[in-house]
Amino acid sequence: MAAATAPPPTDTLFLDALEEPLDAVTSCNWRSQLLARCAERDRRSDGLKELYDQYNDNLRRLKLLSCAQASPLLGPQETTRADGADDMQLSPANGGGATPGGSSSTRGSQELEAMRQVLEEREQELREKDVAHADVCRQATQLGRENRELKEQLQAKTEEAERLLSELSMLRESEACWQGGGGRRVAAALVQPLKRRVFNKIHDAELTCIAAASSQVAPLPRSLIAIGTADGFVKLVNGETGRAHAQIKVSLEQPRLVAVDLAPGTGMLLAASSDHALRLLDLRAQKLLHTLRGHTDRLSACGFLKGNTHAFTASFDGTVKIWDLEKGQTHRSIRSAKPVCCAALHQSSGIIVAGHQDGTVAVWDPRSSDAFSVPVPVHQGRGLVGLCMAPDGQSILSQ
Repeated sequence: MAAATAPPPTDTLFLDALEEPLDAVTSCNWRSQLLARCAERDRRSDGLKELYDQYNDNLRRLKLLSCAQASPLLGPQETTRADGADDMQLSPANGGGATPGGSSSTRGSQELEAMRQVLEEREQELREKDVAHADVCRQATQLGRENRELKEQLQAKTEEAERLLSELSMLRESEACWQGGGGRRVAAALVQPLKRRVFNKIHDAELTCIAAASSQVAPLPRSLIAIGTADGFVKLVNGETGRAHAQIKVSLEQPRLVAVDLAPGTGMLLAASSDHALRLLDLRAQKLLHTLRGHTDRLSACGFLKGNTHAFTASFDGTVKIWDLEKGQTHRSIRSAKPVCCAALHQSSGIIVAGHQDGTVAVWDPRSSDAFSVPVPVHQGRGLVGLCMAPDGQSILSQ
């Protein structure tokens, strides 16, 4: 094993200045503001519901009052008219004057007209309340939609904050490795484990590759380990308890898995296999999203790029490809001078390091170049089987 060391980074002071805003302001202010807005919209929705219930109750009472008042009015009216007709027939005998029956009929007509006006006013009021109710329903729908959008924004901000805090923790660990005024990197002393913590036999076939990620969400364990096998299975293990969680067969052909990678917090899994294919799986939905083909020889490495919308693959066909995971197609492809037998990615910068069978390594920065750097010998006369980059991007561990 050999380690290549590069000059120290120059952004140590910037990291110290960034810690306080992330921990204090970002984690409190926007979260409390969004929660307050959600609570206010919930109170408005409750008030709209109470208004709607009152409207329905008044409508029911008015209908009952209309029925109760209309039925007795018709009977007395007809009776009054009949009595009035009798009185009018008798009026010539009494000298042709106004009779009490005629006066009662007039009063009944006036009361009926007054009642009709009241009913018309109530119906107009009902029509106005119908219009108001329609407006209230539209407002309630709008408030509900805005409330859902706010909750989605809150969830997205929470996930982003967790990701930033995770990156900050990694940077802090990297900074802890720098000691002395000159900034010279001093390797931490290796501590040999005193006893085996967990041992579980999870599969009968050979285990070929492994990846781990935290901050997963239900139904997955929060800390998740993915292990690839020689017969095409991915074994999922709870990272906290060491117990098997589930297993997934990536293909009916059961190709040998050569590399896997997990995206933190999303439940997405990359699986590179011996049939020259890269597969993207959604572990929470338990389904295959894409099967990406384009290499002409077996794959040697794969991994998610920052943001988890793109991924890279390396292959013995001498190419390194970047894939668009949303479209399921190749985004970029460059050729190395030699077959790539292993590769590693620096998450923050997106730099890819490729290892070759002759013991050399080459670097590609997709942000500024379309080609690998000149290969540098690391292991004389021996092929590389593994690479890993330090979180600060200044050192590479090769095997």
